[in-house]
Amino acid sequence: MSGKSYLEITEPAELRVWAREELGMNLRHNALLETMRTQIKEHLDAANTGENTAPEKTLTSSPNGSTRPSEPVKGRKDDWPWILIPRDKEDTQPVYVGLNGTGYTIPRGVKLQVPPGVEGILAEAVRRDYDPKTMVPMDTPTYAYQKFAE
Repeated sequence: MSGKSYLEITEPAELRVWAREELGMNLRHNALLETMRTQIKEHLDAANTGENTAPEKTLTSSPNGSTRPSEPVKGRKDDWPWILIPRDKEDTQPVYVGLNGTGYTIPRGVKLQVPPGVEGILAEAVRRDYDPKTMVPMDTPTYAYQKFAE
């Protein structure tokens, strides 16, 4: 950008652009200027101390074959369920699940552990389809997945 410090920017829209381009942060479009500055300061402080402030977790398997998340998730329990969302020809995109303000991106075709709440959301995600001949409603799972006991 123009080399300005985030403290010198006086327009919220300009500060959002600066945060996205300089820090890779997405700030809310309706946040107040001081709120955005506080979030940027917290992000910079966390970056200087090596903390991770990103609320989104991408759950993947690691190159060594481990199926643990690629980054540690706070509150990880050994009794978290193992799931697999199958990959098919029609839908290869990862599944995004939001839980308590944290987003989880779950890749298809990978067996991994997820927080119990994420598995609960997947279990309760249904869509209503109608039989084309009788128009009788049928609830079908939005995301078919397998649950493993390990």
